[in-house]
Amino acid sequence: MKAINIYTYSRIQEDMATEFENILSKRSKKLKVKPQEFYAIRSLVNMLLGIGVEIKDFENFFLSFTIEQIGKEFDLIKLDKDNLVLNIELKSEEVGVEAIQNQLEKNRYYLKHLAPDVRLYTFVETGKELYKYTSKGLQLVGVEDLKDTMQLFQESLGENLESLFQANSYLISPLNSHQKFMYGDYFLTKQQHDEW
Repeated sequence: MKAINIYTYSRIQEDMATEFENILSKRSKKLKVKPQEFYAIRSLVNMLLGIGVEIKDFENFFLSFTIEQIGKEFDLIKLDKDNLVLNIELKSEEVGVEAIQNQLEKNRYYLKHLAPDVRLYTFVETGKELYKYTSKGLQLVGVEDLKDTMQLFQESLGENLESLFQANSYLISPLNSHQKFMYGDYFLTKQQHDEW
């Protein structure tokens, strides 16, 4: 799978979003883009343009990336391997602070093995609100905070993000990883969660 420039992507007509994304990303499984996700990207890009983010800073975002083994999806990911990971989740409407925090905590768990610095945000399109996950919990931040993070990237991965997700980095067994299991350093897969 290839990363895309979300500025370029946000400039197309909504009815072309699915076809355009599938051509650009060259993903093996075709994606059906949700209209509300496309509008949220366009809205976020417009806000960032309004405060001076350059078009080059929108380069190399992976859109709707899924860890196949567990079915975990991330709306937007940008990665400077071994340095920095940026994850932005998109919400078309308010879902509540607790739901946002829970999702970002899980995302941190799955992304923390990629780089020492993991920056996690959720953009709520209806209120144009941006939340950032920190060690102190969820904080409402200005879009300038995201701009600063985007400008930290010196290099960023442009393809093959899926090759960085090895099952042993996040799937644990109580028999083989008893320390992690005892301290609750794990999340259940969707199937496990549904069965329990």
